[in-house]
Amino acid sequence: MPRICTLKKEKEFAYSGSVSTGATLLFTGRPYISPEFFRAILHQFNGKTIPGGFSMTDPTPGGLGQWVAENSGRLNGVNLTPRHCSFIAAILVHEGLIVHSSKGNAVFLDFRPRDLPTNNMDSSRRLKAADDSIVRLSKEPSVILDDLLKDVDEILRRITTSHLQRYDTLQTDLLKKNIDSDLGYQCLFNGFYRMQRRTKEWYRYYFSMLQREKHNKSITFKQVIEQIYADKHRVEPAFSSKLVATICPEMPVYDKHVRENLSLKVPPQYSPAKDRVQKFIMAYATLDGKVATLIRDPIFTTKLRPAFDRKFPAYAHFTDVKKLDLLLWQYRKAKQNA
Repeated sequence: MPRICTLKKEKEFAYSGSVSTGATLLFTGRPYISPEFFRAILHQFNGKTIPGGFSMTDPTPGGLGQWVAENSGRLNGVNLTPRHCSFIAAILVHEGLIVHSSKGNAVFLDFRPRDLPTNNMDSSRRLKAADDSIVRLSKEPSVILDDLLKDVDEILRRITTSHLQRYDTLQTDLLKKNIDSDLGYQCLFNGFYRMQRRTKEWYRYYFSMLQREKHNKSITFKQVIEQIYADKHRVEPAFSSKLVATICPEMPVYDKHVRENLSLKVPPQYSPAKDRVQKFIMAYATLDGKVATLIRDPIFTTKLRPAFDRKFPAYAHFTDVKKLDLLLWQYRKAKQNA
């Protein structure tokens, strides 16, 4: 997950995802910028130099801040403010899609393709390549959700009430119990997340971490997978994601079914362990971005989520991320004959 600074006040922040997959700003509220909205910004101001206009009280007319405040609700599905634009602009600069300059206290954003870094590619071709990537990925969520919608009745049939009840108990009891000593909670967690065939020492280590961090709502996948690797010399993307998603249920779980259904690229087993850790961090950021895009898609919000809530009204309080996770976990892609 990149950590970068805003362009004017140089405030450090982190985000997951990217311009091409959608980006989630990792601070209070976790505002999301969709790949379609990034694309709209790039097209709206292509060939122009404009003021940033990040002031909440007096955004500069014609600036990015004013445009985003006026159009984000319609084009992004989430209302954003001029303040959010300071982060959006920093991401666009960080990923090499625009450049910026300062005049006094004012920030200017240059969307002219000829001024973009080339990186061995003609600048106009580079902008087109970035745009093509956004177009390609922006179509992908609808394809995934269309597939889920076609089989939604069968998918919901395979989700059992007992499975939902176990998850609800894990979330409810997390803050009530001493996780590193409560064997009942540990047994339920191991069964639900299929964490079998590990040593007692491993379970002791894992549940001690869960107990220690369970109030830490700012915990990240990067922190957990790197800590486990430092302590145990193991690369554990699935277990890391399950710990993070238990503490922060708005974060996705990584497992093989989700990986296959969302076509995530992961590092091969033969790669050096340190490289695999870093590549899994990148893969999880992509997963986070894809999931954020999916749960904001009208197919999910108007069809899949209501179908889940009608089928399981007692569990309608689950986060959208968890509902999608449950659907994806039960979904099986149709296998075609070779």
